[in-house]
Amino acid sequence: MALAQDKQKKYSDKKRSGNLTVFMVGHLVLLDTKNLPLILVSSVGSNKLKHRFIGSFAVLVRHGAVYIIDVPKSTATHPTYYVGRLKRGHLTMRLIGKNIKAPTQFL
Repeated sequence: MALAQDKQKKYSDKKRSGNLTVFMVGHLVLLDTKNLPLILVSSVGSNKLKHRFIGSFAVLVRHGAVYIIDVPKSTATHPTYYVGRLKRGHLTMRLIGKNIKAPTQFL
């Protein structure tokens, strides 16, 4: 019986590893939209067409595996999220307002 339980635990732990990335204060993160209201996520009004992640939001505070992120007040959601709901963000927010050269075109 114990051998079977150990085997089941081993298989179960493989699937549970999830996202345990450590983010520092100031990092940009994307927020998983799995449990957010549809009104916040999609302008179309369809679960099938909604985005999987929204953001980029800055990390304000870290408490173990829970992070407080800088979500807009208009979302009316609590700003505290588990690390499994977050994903490393893009640098697009930092590039706004900077002059970026257009890529050269090859013929």
